[in-house]
Formats: sequence, structure tokens, C-alpha cells
Amino acid sequence: MDHMNTEATLPESGAAGSPLSAGTSQELLDAKEAVRLRALQYFSEKNVAGFLDCVLSSLYAARPPDPFDWCIEFLLTRDRFETTPGQRSQSRAARDYSMKWKIPFMVDELLAAMLVAQPDEPYRFALAWLRWNKVSFTMKHFKNGRPPA
Repeated sequence: MDHMNTEATLPESGAAGSPLSAGTSQELLDAKEAVRLRALQYFSEKNVAGFLDCVLSSLYAARPPDPFDWCIEFLLTRDRFETTPGQRSQSRAARDYSMKWKIPFMVDELLAAMLVAQPDEPYRFALAWLRWNKVSFTMKHFKNGRPPA
């Protein structure tokens, strides 16, 4: 019975053309750093942190029964988004509300989509994202697709 050689040989680290070469690793690190810097520049230029801080501060103060609908209404009725540093509530009730509604996950998914699109008007992008992603977010993050009562 003829047996096939199943051993794979890997090129030596640093060998020309090797995926394990130091140059490739450095190029990957450089590419990641370039993406990080572009993201920071975009978020800074568009004041995304200030905009989100305003929305989240107001959301945690209100703690409405449906944060998606509330955020949509909030974004529809504002043309400026300003907060005072340290304004966001750090109360136990605000933290519990945040965890109940999985607000950190919502913000993370919104920011990831925003970073890809890099819209000129982040608040309008957020408004559209919240409208279009409420159902899929709920299905993904809540048992049986039902948010908490």
C-alpha cells in the first residue's frame, strides 16, 4: 500500500517570500497602525465622541422604555450635540439600564459601521443606522429576539 507524505514543510522564518518574514509582520503592523490613525483622525474631525457623549448622557438621564426609538427621536429633534465634561450619569441605575439594554454593544456596532462608512454627518448616519438595525440588533442580542420588559 502506497502512503502519501502528509508532512508539510514551512519556509524558514525570514526566508525570501515567506509569509513569516519580518517584513510582512512589520507591514501588517504598519497597516493596522495606519487604520487606527485614520479612525482617530475621522472621529476627531467629526467630533464623534462629543456627539455620542451628548446622546448617551441624555439617554442615561431619561432611561426610556425603548432606547432605539428614544435615540431616533432625540436625533430627529437636535441640530447640535453638546455636553459638559463629566455630565454623563454614573449612577447605578444608569449602569443597570445600560447593561439591560446592551447599550455598549449597540454603540460598538454603530461605531464599527460608522468607521467603515466615515459619513460627513455622523448624527444622520447614526439615525439611519438605528432605524435600520433595531430589529437585527434585538434578534442578535436578546433571547427570542425580545428586549427586556
